[in-house]
Amino acid sequence: MFFLNSAALWGLLAVLIPILIHLINLRRPRKILFSNVSFLQQIEQVQKRSTQIKQWLILITRILAIGCLVLAFANPVWKNRSSYPIQVRSLATDNTSNVIILDNSMSMQAQDENGTWFNYAKNYVQILLSHEIIGDEYCLLTFDNAKYSQTFVRSQKIKEILPQIQLTSSVYTLQDIIARANILLGQARYARKRVYVISDFQKSTFGDSVQKSGTGQVPTYFIPVAKNAPANLTIENVEILTQIIEINKPISLKTSIKNYGDKKFNEQTITLQIDGKTVGSQSFSIGANTKQEINFNFTIRESGWHQGLLLLNDYPITFDNQRYFSFYVPEGKKILLIKGNDEEIEYLKAAFESIQSKKNFILDVRQENEASTLNFEEYDGIFLVGVQHFSTGLIQNFKSYVLSGRGIVFFPSKNADQNEYNAFAKTLGEGSFANMEHKTQKFQDFDLQDPLFTNVFEKDKQGKIESPEIKQYLSFVASSQSIHNKIISLGDGKSFLSEVKVKQNEIKGGKVYYFAVGPNLSWGDFVLHNTFAPLIYRTALSIAGSVQYEGFYLIGENVDLEIITQDKKTPLLLKNGNVEISPAQEPINNGIRIHIEDNVNTAGNYQLIQGKKIIRYVSFNYPDAESNLSHYHVEELESMLQAYQWKNTFLLKGTTKTLAQTLKDAQQGRQLWRLFIILSLIFLLIEILLLKFYKVKIVA
Repeated sequence: MFFLNSAALWGLLAVLIPILIHLINLRRPRKILFSNVSFLQQIEQVQKRSTQIKQWLILITRILAIGCLVLAFANPVWKNRSSYPIQVRSLATDNTSNVIILDNSMSMQAQDENGTWFNYAKNYVQILLSHEIIGDEYCLLTFDNAKYSQTFVRSQKIKEILPQIQLTSSVYTLQDIIARANILLGQARYARKRVYVISDFQKSTFGDSVQKSGTGQVPTYFIPVAKNAPANLTIENVEILTQIIEINKPISLKTSIKNYGDKKFNEQTITLQIDGKTVGSQSFSIGANTKQEINFNFTIRESGWHQGLLLLNDYPITFDNQRYFSFYVPEGKKILLIKGNDEEIEYLKAAFESIQSKKNFILDVRQENEASTLNFEEYDGIFLVGVQHFSTGLIQNFKSYVLSGRGIVFFPSKNADQNEYNAFAKTLGEGSFANMEHKTQKFQDFDLQDPLFTNVFEKDKQGKIESPEIKQYLSFVASSQSIHNKIISLGDGKSFLSEVKVKQNEIKGGKVYYFAVGPNLSWGDFVLHNTFAPLIYRTALSIAGSVQYEGFYLIGENVDLEIITQDKKTPLLLKNGNVEISPAQEPINNGIRIHIEDNVNTAGNYQLIQGKKIIRYVSFNYPDAESNLSHYHVEELESMLQAYQWKNTFLLKGTTKTLAQTLKDAQQGRQLWRLFIILSLIFLLIEILLLKFYKVKIVA
C-alpha cells in the first residue's frame, strides 16, 4: 500500500489526544472515611473492573477512528504488483510517456450487436486518454503508419485525429510496431513509460516471432477487443485454365472460395464480371471450414488488356467480397522463323498467312547464318525450320530465351548434324534424337486433352481423326529427367509431336515443341493434311503466350514492373477512379521500371497511365490473412503469457466500463480513502453505542 499524500500521516499524532484523556481519567480517587465500608468496598471492586473495560474499548475506538480519518486524508492506494508493475504516481508531476498501438487492419471490420471491433478499439483509446495526468505525453501508432516518424503529443491532439483513422490493408506485423514503439520511447521525455496494444490479436497475423521474442523491457498492456469471431467467406484465388486463348472461343476460369468459420453457408452467389459486364453467375453452398472450387466459362471479343472481378454477397465482413484480376490477350505477336539453307517453307508461310493467323502474328523470316546476329528478345516466339547446325553459344542463347518464359517450335532437317542436334535436345529438354527413319508411318495416338487440341475438333469427331502419310521422320526421345508430353505418336510408338517444358532450378521457363518431320512434301503429306494449319497456329499461340495472365498482387507486397516504352520522361501513374498514385520509377534500357511497395491501400483494377495512354492494368487485392478472423481469446492470451514467460507484458480485459476501472487501477492503483472514511465513521458509531448502551452494573 502507498500514500499519495504522505505528509498527512503526521496527523497520526492526533491519536495521542484520546490516550492523554484516558490517562487523565485514570487518576486515583479521594479517600472518604466511613465507619463501616466492608460492604461498599465489595461494590467498588466490581464497578471498577467494568468501568476499566468500557474505558479501554472507548479508547481503542477513538484511536481507530482518528487513525482511519488521518489515513483517508493521506490518500492510500493499494497496488497489486503481480498484476500491475507500474509504479503509482506519488506526485502530480510524476508524468508518463505512453505509446498506444491501435489495430486498424481489415479484420477489425468484424462486428456484433453493439458495433464493430474497430469502434470498440477507439473507445478504449478514449478511456486511456481520459486517465491523463496534466503533462502526460502520448504517441498513437496504427498498423499502417508504424514505420513513419512519430512524435509525442498531448492527449487532445490524439482525440482530434482519432476519428480520422480508418481501416487499412497496408499493415505491418505487431512485432515491427512494438519494436517501433520501443524506439520512440527511447526518445521520450519521461522515465516512466507504457505501451498499450489494442487489437483483435488475430492468429493469422500474430506471428511466432512476437510469441518468442516478447514485447521488450517497457511495461506493455494487451487489450483484446475481439468477441466471438463471425463466419466469413472469401475468394482465395483466380486462375485462367485455358492455355491458348482465341477470340470468340470459350475461356475457362477457376476460383476458390474459402469458408473461415464453423457455420455452413447455403444458397450463396458468386458473380464474374469482365470489363465491367457480368458474364456469369453461380449459386453454391459450402460447409464449415472448407474450400470449394468454382469454374466459369466466358469469351473475349477483342485482344488487349482486360480487367476481371469476382463478387460475393457475404455479410457483414465485406472487404474481401471482391477478387480483382487482369489479363492480356495479345494481337500481332512477332514470330521469328529461322530456316535452314534451301529449306522449303511455302506451306508454313501459307499457314501463317491464313485469315486467323495473319491477324495474330507478324512473321519475320531469317536465314540460318543470321541467327547469331539476332536479338531474340525482340520476338514473342521462334520457329526453327530445317536448321542444320547449332553452335554451343547459339544453343545457350536459345536456352536463355526459353527460360524467359517463351518457346520454340522445332522442325528437323534431313541433313542434320546428329551430335549438334543431340546437344540442342539435351540443353532444351533433357532429351535426344533417334536415328532418321525411312519408312511409312501413320498417326497412332493423340493426346486430345492437350491444350493444342482444345476447340480444334468437334467432340463427335475426336475419335475419327484421319492420319497423314509420313515417309520419313526424325523423332525426339525424352529422357526420364525431362518434363514432357507426347502429343502425337506414330504407329511404331515414336513421337511425331512432343512438348517439353524447360526449367532451371526455380525458374519454370517456357516450352519447346519437337516435330518429327519438316514442313514440306519430302517428309510426307502432313503439310496437306487438315491438322497441319491448326497445329501450326496453336503451337505459335502457345509459345508466344496467347494470354498473359497477370493475375493480381496483394496489397503490401513489393511489386516491380518493367514497362517497355520509348518515352522515358513522361511519368507513369496508377489510377483507380479518383485515386492517383505515382509509384517510384527509374529508366531502364528498353523502358521504365516502376516499384510499388506501400503506395496502394485499396483493392481494385488500376490503370497504368502514361500521359493520356493506358499502358495496362494492374490488379490489387487485400491480403488473404486478414480474412481469417480466428483470434486469440483471453484465456489463450493468458496461457501464452505464462508459456512464453514474457516480462513486463500484461493482459487487461473487460468491457469498456470495467476496463476503465481496471486501467485506473493499473495506472494509479486502487484508492482506499473512501474505505478509511467509512471505517472512521464505523468506529465513531461504535464509540457512541458504547457510551449510550454500555452501562456499568453494580452487583450487591
